[in-house]
Amino acid sequence: MLLVGIACVMLMSNVNMSKDLLDVYLEESLANEHRIEVVQKQTADMLELAEDSIYGGQQAIVSRIHDQARDLQVMLNGMQEAMIAFVGQPGVSIDQVKGMDNKQAGREAMLEHGEGGAFIREAKQYAALLDELVKDQVVRSLIEDHLEFTTLVCDFEHGDRGVEDSPLMKNYYKNTDAAKGIALAEYVSIAYLLHQ
Repeated sequence: MLLVGIACVMLMSNVNMSKDLLDVYLEESLANEHRIEVVQKQTADMLELAEDSIYGGQQAIVSRIHDQARDLQVMLNGMQEAMIAFVGQPGVSIDQVKGMDNKQAGREAMLEHGEGGAFIREAKQYAALLDELVKDQVVRSLIEDHLEFTTLVCDFEHGDRGVEDSPLMKNYYKNTDAAKGIALAEYVSIAYLLHQ
């Protein structure tokens, strides 16, 4: 009886993620991508405003924040594209990908040959920069919440092991969630710096 129970548990852990759950991750990923677009457009509007001479003292630091956020977004996009390429469909949008339950794509594209480690290191530097620049405790809390994926707790709960054990679609979702956090942290910090 004990062996049957152990076998059932092992079989359940080897079963691929259900189609319904993959669809939830897909829907949330697409929603995150839309949210990122909206935030980045509003950030671009603020960056134009920052070019006004009255914000002369803030232009350099605003540019630095924007450049770091952009670099992080590029890294995330590269890992997402690499996951899709790993399953043999480079250039295909995520909603058209077959093999969303592939568990090797994240490990390959983010850990073994990807920029996962470098991304986390740079994201932590970005979080430290914003923490240094923003003095308002409420705004700091907002930024910390948006960049929650850079914390040690998140690393313990979802670090390399979480990437290795997750299907492509779940890793793709985690990347879009991180990208949304980066975009929101950028917006909040720039808005704070320009309006203080």
